[in-house]
Amino acid sequence: MAYKFNILFVSNTDPEEGAPHHAMAGIWLASRGWPVHLLTAGCANRLFINTPLGRIPASGIPKQVGWLGKIGWQLHMFWRILQVRFKGQTDVYYIEGSPVTPVALPALLFVPSRKIIYHTQDYLEPARYWLRAAIEKAFARRAGLVICNEPARARFMASHYSLSQLPMVVRTTLPAAWPTPDRDPAIRKDLLSSLGLEDLPKWKLVLHTGAYSEERCSDALLRALACLPHDYVVVFIGVVPNSHAEQLTRNAGQNLGLHKRIIFVNRMPFNEILRIAASCDVGILLYPDDTLGDFFAAPGKLTEYIGCGIPIIASHFPGLELTILKYDLGKVCDPQDPSSIAEALQLLGARNKQRQDSERVRLKNIAKTELSYDSMAGKIERYLLSLGHDE
Repeated sequence: MAYKFNILFVSNTDPEEGAPHHAMAGIWLASRGWPVHLLTAGCANRLFINTPLGRIPASGIPKQVGWLGKIGWQLHMFWRILQVRFKGQTDVYYIEGSPVTPVALPALLFVPSRKIIYHTQDYLEPARYWLRAAIEKAFARRAGLVICNEPARARFMASHYSLSQLPMVVRTTLPAAWPTPDRDPAIRKDLLSSLGLEDLPKWKLVLHTGAYSEERCSDALLRALACLPHDYVVVFIGVVPNSHAEQLTRNAGQNLGLHKRIIFVNRMPFNEILRIAASCDVGILLYPDDTLGDFFAAPGKLTEYIGCGIPIIASHFPGLELTILKYDLGKVCDPQDPSSIAEALQLLGARNKQRQDSERVRLKNIAKTELSYDSMAGKIERYLLSLGHDE
């Protein structure tokens, strides 16, 4: 089917460098036949982005460090949007994320609202980022369609920003066609050998994506690990060797007697992260109760983990708890209580191999069906199709 609308999809992330979630709407729509051009952070000479769903025309604007670099990047993005706009070849402007709104707001002045989509997968805490929040509010009220990734966030955003309608909810996740790996014994063996351990069935590998951080309740996780038998080992993925983050984690581990139970994995491409995840036994999604964004969390890692076949331990906040209990994805706990985390780890760690294998199959199936990107993203396509009836 030939579609009428050309879509400029604008994001400040590079989908080839890290997780693709921020560009997923553009990638998914392109895979559905919509003519999409991605304008993202990254290589300035970029002509295409290669994804598992296909090759997409793209342009990159290299990010720079420091305040002057950020201002220069914003000005470059502003100019590129204007160039595209005045060529008259774009029908819909799809803006992803609050960092782009200061640029998009003036660049899209006088563009009809129905042709502007604003999609956010984060939430700016009221009073923490007042200037960015004020700009996001102005842009969200300007857009014909606002999208976020969690129902409670949508309700609060509508009230906080006085939006005329409730934002559409599209979960941050992967499409069914996005390949996810199976468990790889060789990767598991390499992980354990880094601690001088032999790959035996008794080991339980607990995956912590990202460096040691208060925002991920890392200290509570390590204290929970110290309460458990020695066959529980935590894998910190995304830690640069010899970095401050690695040293901080090592010091915390040594103070708890865990120096032989922590594995470090360097930063790596998204598909390699998934391979590590598939070779672990449980994924950790712990957030403290200190911001709306964390309390109403809707992390992409949730469906990354289950897509790789591993269950989840997450904070017992309403949205996460409802999703995890509804689909039986793992366990929830008090994210700042080591004993609560340890209890959840023990419950998942007690499963025998037969149960683990059957759970892997079931979780991977859920990620490809009820919790796939496709299960909710059709609403975006229907909005675009409705624009054709207005012409």
